[in-house]
Amino acid sequence: KPVRWTIWTLTKKKEKVKSQKVKERRGRKMKQFIQHDPPHPGEILSELYFGPLKLTVTDAAGKLLITRPNLSAIINGKAGISPIMALKLARAFNTTPQYWLNLQANYDLWQAMQNDEAVKKVKVLV
Repeated sequence: KPVRWTIWTLTKKKEKVKSQKVKERRGRKMKQFIQHDPPHPGEILSELYFGPLKLTVTDAAGKLLITRPNLSAIINGKAGISPIMALKLARAFNTTPQYWLNLQANYDLWQAMQNDEAVKKVKVLV
């Protein structure tokens, strides 16, 4: 089933009506926002950076000034990307820290959405 995107334009004249529609639809549309199971940032690190550059985990860990087990945990999806690690990766691979943190946030959000039974019990406050 294809994902449909809804774009809302808020104007002063119809702001109340449109924002109410957004609130009513927010719960139903949330699961459609992330379309698939995003890869763990470690998988991207391994496939898009280590592979083409022929870097080993040991070499990369030394250059990133972290231990081999810590880098291995990231690559194997056992550990996430911290802000400090995002800064190191951004510098090492000429990217931005936001790139790495967004990858991690998207992965974490999708994982949380798969187990959202506790969230469903939360009462709407507005």
